[in-house]
Amino acid sequence: MTPPVALESFAASGIAGSSPMKTAFTSWKLAKGLYILPIIMAYHPLLLNGPTGAVVLTVILSTLAIISFVACMERYFLTNMSWPETILHGATAVMLIWNIRLLNIFGIILFVLLVIFQILKRRRNPGREISRRV
Repeated sequence: MTPPVALESFAASGIAGSSPMKTAFTSWKLAKGLYILPIIMAYHPLLLNGPTGAVVLTVILSTLAIISFVACMERYFLTNMSWPETILHGATAVMLIWNIRLLNIFGIILFVLLVIFQILKRRRNPGREISRRV
């Protein structure tokens, strides 16, 4: 899936008749969220194995961390993001992954604030998200 090797992507590009490197980089961009799963499993060993409340909390924190990580990598969430928003999404992902409850609480609060900011930003500029660079 990752480019220089990306055997699946090169096979898919041959079938689709597209550029092999463009297909490889597109598959890499789509799989960025998967790269964070081993890190989450290292910091949250009770992922789907433990008391129900802890498992539900871990799944919620992991989902929010992956969303924040991918938004940070793409610099796009509901609309284009500025550099401070991108850095805050990265910090949010780290706070949600780390297994310290105080950091998790700050991460959830920051994630909610960033989502509210993105919603307000999108309402102010409804047509701007189309001009996103590919």
